[in-house]
This record gives sequence, C-alpha cells and structure tokens, in this order.
Amino acid sequence: MSTLRVSNIEAKADASSPSVNEKVKITNSNGDVMLQLDGATSGITTVGITTTGNTLTVDSYNNVIFSGIVTATSFGGSVSAVMSNTAPSNPPDGNLWWDTDSGELYVYYDDGASAQWIQANGAETIWDRTGTVIEPTNSGDTLRIGAGTSIYSPASNVLALGTSGSEGLRITSGGDVQIANGNLVFSTAGTGIDFSATADGSGTVSSELLDDYEEGTWTPIASASSGTITSYTSSGRYTKIGRIVTLHFAITISNQGTANGQYLLWSGAPFTASNTINQMGVGREMNVNGYLSSCLIQGNATNGGFYRWDNSGVIVNGNFQAVVVYNVD
Repeated sequence: MSTLRVSNIEAKADASSPSVNEKVKITNSNGDVMLQLDGATSGITTVGITTTGNTLTVDSYNNVIFSGIVTATSFGGSVSAVMSNTAPSNPPDGNLWWDTDSGELYVYYDDGASAQWIQANGAETIWDRTGTVIEPTNSGDTLRIGAGTSIYSPASNVLALGTSGSEGLRITSGGDVQIANGNLVFSTAGTGIDFSATADGSGTVSSELLDDYEEGTWTPIASASSGTITSYTSSGRYTKIGRIVTLHFAITISNQGTANGQYLLWSGAPFTASNTINQMGVGREMNVNGYLSSCLIQGNATNGGFYRWDNSGVIVNGNFQAVVVYNVD
C-alpha cells in the first residue's frame, strides 16, 4: 500500500489569460475521475466526488446533486416540518406544515410586507406510482383525492367514499355495498344488475340481467264492441320490471249509452305487449252484479278487453277494475 500526502494543490491561470477556467482532477489508475474541481476566475463552480456507484456534485448555484441513497443521521437549521390539523403559530420563514385534516402541504412565506401560509401542492397530483399501497392505520383515517371527494375508513375493515363531507357509498367487511345517500344510476342503456352468478332453473336461460325498472300512471281509453259508451272515467297505474309489465286500472261507466251488454274494450297501455299470444289478466265489475271476467291484452298491441266466462258482454253502468300482467319484447 502506498500513501500520497499533498499539502497544497494549485491550479492557476496564466496571467496573460485571466479569464481561462481551471480544473483540478484526481483519477484512478484507469483514468476514472474520483475528485473534480471546476474553477473560474470568480471561484469554484463545481465540486464532484465519485464514490463506488454514487456521485455527489455541488454546482455553481449551490445545488447538491447526489445519485444514490442519502442517509441523514441528523438535521440542523432553522427550517422545520410540522404535521398537525392546525397551523403552527409564529413560525420562521420557510417552515413547512402538513395539514393532517386536508392532506395539504403549506410553506410559510414572508415577503417583507406580509407573512402567511402558502399552499404548496395545490390540487395537483402528489403521487402517481403503479403498485403504491396507501393503508389507513386507524378508523376514521381519510385520503382526500380531490376537491370535495374523499376515501376513508369509518370503522374497522370498512371502506367508504364521500363527497362534500357526506358519506355516499360504503363497502362493509362482509362485502356488502351500502349507498348512504343518492341512487344507483346506470348511465348506459342495456346495463343493469347481473344475476349470472346465481343458480339457474331447468329451462333455457336467455338473460340474467335486470336492466329496467319503471313505474307511473296511465289513462285507459274505454270503448264497446258495439254501440257507444256515453260517459265514463278511468285511471290506472303501472310497474315495469325487466320485461314484465303489471297494469292496475279502473273504468267507471256512468252512462252506458248504446253499449249495454257489449264487451268492454280498453286501450292506451304504456308498453306494447310482445308479439306472441294474447296475455291474460283478471277483472271484475264491482257495483252491480260482481261478475268476474278475464281481462286480456292482445299480442303486439296496447289494447284489450273484459270477457265473461260464458263469453257474454259485461257493459253496465258500473265500476270495472282489472289487473293485467304481460311480457314485452
């Protein structure tokens, strides 16, 4: 082993060329630079130290650039970082504060005329890394992901999503999804709730997707198979679940006119029946004779009629009520 001791190394520009920059380099036997000093007439511009696999550089702007891992055993200086849900009082200029409630980073800035906390990270993305795991350690921990939106854990093994400070959706430890406020809205037609994971019957399955629900009112239009009904009133409600429509309606005839004893016909159903066979329901005259009738809707149509068991007409001055359940395409 040999040792080199140097008490002074001087690189000096020629007096005739005072603006020439000077360099001092120390290299190993392979010519690799181990230490480099770049100088100018005003002073040292760059200091470079090369270690095994790592490089430290101090440039002319006093920026320290280190490629590798920096390990600090202590930190000194007037700048500190505080984590709390309230702003520190009387901080020195340049201090950092992480608001644990909002998840925002602030820098205390004094421009000579005023001093205040300035938000550092704003609404920009502060992390974006594939495979990153953010794990709340306590119930109530919150991750805010944008203005007014948050992901948090209201209880052990429970995940909740919220907007504007209110919980909207919760996934429980048992895997249930609970909607605290609002509705489950499907924005694309033909989408819905898929039951394909459930057991199937012995028939041929055509669909296991529940893609529609609707309820409302409709007004039946009454007529007779022969003659004319002079006066009537009517009302109805309907419910549609998937391809099944259920009608509840009433027709009250106050003046049968020339339609006495004829078939009572109706039209104006809110959905067209499937193009198959007539689909049956049940009806009854409620005020006069109480006769039961079949009440059907015709295939590929929105109309039907009341028919007694003996195929006779039903029209009288009375109240007729019916329930009809039918399929649509």
